[in-house]
Amino acid sequence: MQHINLDTQRLYGVKEAMSKDKPLAIDSTVENSLSKILPHQAILSSYGKGWNEINIEHHSQPTHETPEHFHKQHILVVITKCDKLKVERKLDGKFHCSYMNCGEAFLLPAQVHHRVWIHGEAEYALVALKPALMTRIAEESTSKDSIELVPLHQISDPLIHSLGLALLLELASHEIRNRLYVESAANLLAVHLLQRYSTQKPTTWKHNNGLPKTKLQQIIEYINEHLTDDISLQAMASQIGMSKYHFSRLFKQSTGLTPWQYVSQRRLEIAKQLLAKQELSIAEISNRLGFTNQQQLTTFFRKRMGMAPFVYRQLL
Repeated sequence: MQHINLDTQRLYGVKEAMSKDKPLAIDSTVENSLSKILPHQAILSSYGKGWNEINIEHHSQPTHETPEHFHKQHILVVITKCDKLKVERKLDGKFHCSYMNCGEAFLLPAQVHHRVWIHGEAEYALVALKPALMTRIAEESTSKDSIELVPLHQISDPLIHSLGLALLLELASHEIRNRLYVESAANLLAVHLLQRYSTQKPTTWKHNNGLPKTKLQQIIEYINEHLTDDISLQAMASQIGMSKYHFSRLFKQSTGLTPWQYVSQRRLEIAKQLLAKQELSIAEISNRLGFTNQQQLTTFFRKRMGMAPFVYRQLL
C-alpha cells in the first residue's frame, strides 16, 4: 500500500528547505559506509571477506530518519523481522508512504537520490550489487547494455526473501569455502532482478544440449583438482572461455546441478569416502580437504548430512 500524506509532505518540505546539503554518496565496498546515514552499525558485514560484486550486511535499526543520499551500488533491503513497519520516503523528489511486513523488500537502484523516515524497529538484510554485474548480464542476455532497474517501495517476492535469508546464513557461518556459493547467489539474484524489475526484460537464450562433452570433462577435471581451494565461479567459467552467466546455465543443463551444488557434492563424497576408511582421524581428513580446522569440516558435514563426521563414522 502506498500513498502521499499532504500534511506530512508539507512538513518534509519545511525540513528540506532547512537543509541544503548535497546528498551523501554511500559506497558499500567501504567499511562502515552506512554509518553516515544509520544510527547503529551492522551486526554482521561481508566487508573483508573477498566476495566480489556483492556485499551483504545484517542490520537491526530503531526508528530513525536519514539525510538525503544515494548509493553507488544497487541496494536491496529484505525485511527479516519487524512489526508492521511504516516507511516514508522521498525518492527522486517524490514522496511515498508504505507499510512493510516481514519478508517484503525494497529496491533502490544505484545513483537514485533517496531520503527515508522509518517508524519502528526492524531487522533486515541489506544486499548491495555492483552495477558492473548487472551491466554484464544485461549485455549477455540482450542486445542492450543500458537496462535500468526500477525503484520499488514494496516487493513481495519469495525468491528475493529466500535469497536474502540464505545470504545472511552464509554471512554468519564459519565456512571459509563459500565464495562459489555467494557468487552463484549474486548471479541468480542479478538475473532475477533484471527479469522482473527492470525497464526491459532480458531474453533467455536456450541451449538444449548444455556444455559440449569436451568442455564438461575439462571443467570437471578442474573442479576435482581444486576441491581443496576456495574455488570461484569466475575461475571455473574462465577455464572454458565462458561468462559466469552462460557457464552457470549450461553447467546445470549438463549435470542437473548448479556449479556450487556440484562442488559441494564432490567435497561431501570425498569426505564420506575418507571417513569410511577409518585410517585417518577427522582432524587429518579436514586438513586433507583443505579446511583450516576440524570444526570447519564438522560445520560443512553437519549442514549437508544432518550429523557430525564422527557420528557418521560410528554408523558405518
